[in-house]
Amino acid sequence: MIPTMADEHSRQPGRTIPRGMMAARVHRLGGPEAVVIEEVPLPAVGPDRVLVRVVAAGLSHSDLLRTQGRYQEAADLPYVVGGELAGRIVTAPPASGLRPGDPVAAVVGTGAVAEYAAVPIASVLSLPPELPLGSAAAAPLNFLTARFALLDRGGLRAGEDVVVLGGGGGIGTAAIQVARLAGAGSVAAVASTPERRATAAALGAAPVLAPGELAGRRATADVLIDPVGGPYAVQALAVLRDFGRHVVVGFAGGEVTAPKLNRAVYRNLSHVGAGWGTFAERFPDRVTASWLELADHLAAGRLRAVVGAEGPMGETADLLRRLADRSLPAKAVVLVQTDTRFHHVILDGISEAPIR
Repeated sequence: MIPTMADEHSRQPGRTIPRGMMAARVHRLGGPEAVVIEEVPLPAVGPDRVLVRVVAAGLSHSDLLRTQGRYQEAADLPYVVGGELAGRIVTAPPASGLRPGDPVAAVVGTGAVAEYAAVPIASVLSLPPELPLGSAAAAPLNFLTARFALLDRGGLRAGEDVVVLGGGGGIGTAAIQVARLAGAGSVAAVASTPERRATAAALGAAPVLAPGELAGRRATADVLIDPVGGPYAVQALAVLRDFGRHVVVGFAGGEVTAPKLNRAVYRNLSHVGAGWGTFAERFPDRVTASWLELADHLAAGRLRAVVGAEGPMGETADLLRRLADRSLPAKAVVLVQTDTRFHHVILDGISEAPIR
């Protein structure tokens, strides 16, 4: 028997809800080749969840690592691919304050590349009407993480200088923009390919370096944003001035960084973790407040989600492969529905406005 929504808020007069849906699923860990498009039951919705009709889903490097079994938080098999989504409310508990048709986004970990998703109420992010759903699907995870890393964990102050590793990736492109809006004195970036370096430069980063160009750069930054890890991250520590902060966001390079801590003592450096996922679970109210601020900037065009490619659900595996070979900057978007509008492709200058 196919399970359906579990409580009364799913049964609204005049609304037909299907019992099944199409989704991109992984049954075995084998990278993008393991992704299959198939019909699955609609997810069950209890009193603490809403049902969302997904319009678009964002794919990032963490989604690729999950398919390979290399992500820090393993997903139970089988699972639906995709960590963030945007769409419209189908059903919601009356006390939630949400209504059918409301545009929303959410960071869900898994379950995004599907026609419908059951989202915990605490994870629902409201969207301003000016922000297209296609753009919203690529924004929450990157911008919320970047803001948390720079301001909450990195303690960035106006006029301080920032270096962003992985400057052409999803978190890197968001961090460049957030740092500039926060009033950083300068924002430099390091990116692995010419295409990614061009993306970082278009966002206003300067200088933009290849990883091999880090050697010899000393004491030029107060905050180092590091979503990459590995040997280049260790080498990049030299760019920090005395009392600088190394903010560890992740290990997209595949290797957990192990810096020599004597440098931290000698130069009074701080190594700071920025685990936005666990923060979001424990402090959802603070996430909501941060998102409302970011969403206003996104709607106004002062922040823009960078998307390297987009395609229908049937191209999910190919989009993940392109993330794997780093031929895409930032992230990819799966167009689950066809009524999607965008304003996320950015090569224009970014407007200046304060962000706190």
